[in-house]
Amino acid sequence: MTPTTRSLISPRELAEAIGVSESSIKRWADDGAVRAVRTSGGHRRIPIEDAVHFIRSSGQKVCRPEILGIDDAMPFTDALPAHGEEGDLLYRLLVEGSESGTRGFLVSLFLSGWTPAQIIDGPLSEAMVRVGELWKIDPSAIYVEHRATDISVQALSRIRSLIRIPLASARRAVGGAPSGDPYIIPSLGASLVLGSLGIRATNLGPETPVETLRHAIAELGPQIVWISAGVAAEPVKLRDEIVQLADEAAARECSVIVGGRMAQMLALPTRPNLYAGRSMAELEAFARGLVANGGHRVSDS
Repeated sequence: MTPTTRSLISPRELAEAIGVSESSIKRWADDGAVRAVRTSGGHRRIPIEDAVHFIRSSGQKVCRPEILGIDDAMPFTDALPAHGEEGDLLYRLLVEGSESGTRGFLVSLFLSGWTPAQIIDGPLSEAMVRVGELWKIDPSAIYVEHRATDISVQALSRIRSLIRIPLASARRAVGGAPSGDPYIIPSLGASLVLGSLGIRATNLGPETPVETLRHAIAELGPQIVWISAGVAAEPVKLRDEIVQLADEAAARECSVIVGGRMAQMLALPTRPNLYAGRSMAELEAFARGLVANGGHRVSDS
């Protein structure tokens, strides 16, 4: 089974994956704790993403991840590193160029209950900052940083494949990094955080002009627009464009949240639907509040 395969598993297979009885899985399916579908022959089958949702929500421990098609996670089945040491392990995996190790480790954290926001704000951020400093010692380490970025993107995408696909009727979000900002991970991370909350998130990626976001708002009708601003060649121009975007988005009951290193430096003016965040955890809290309020965020001002 390939790392990106979406598939169905039987109650017996899920039972073996987490070390419980098949009858327990069937009972939980009957009670609605595990979402299952029926085949044409009447047999229960559980989509992998629903199995993962159950594992995370119920606190089950995965003892045989290969049954879920996550063979990479097998080295981390018995024990994850001690709390606070996750970033150091991830750093070593990234410097070594271990695609399977990185993917397996981050997926293992996710299966154990870590949220995407916690993974990105914690070990991933810590590891990538350290990798980004290596060029000061050895200029050739720029290669290591670019490779680490690609490996991290693959790992985050794998986690995304294990999350339930939001319903067509779910709230929408769209975002990206502005023109001149080449960073891939922050915007991808934002889409993953929002997707984990059941929001249909469209990631337009790096080098996305604010004008493009304006078109996306008109076409998709999102409730959230995120802007991952890590760098800005013309901060004043970017600030003015963001403010104008927020003013136009307000008429559509759409909120704009700006994150990244530039978020605070832009000194954004006060607007009821415009927010500056410092972390994925803040984006997660913002989105949860939006959902809880039926799509309307109440200003803190």
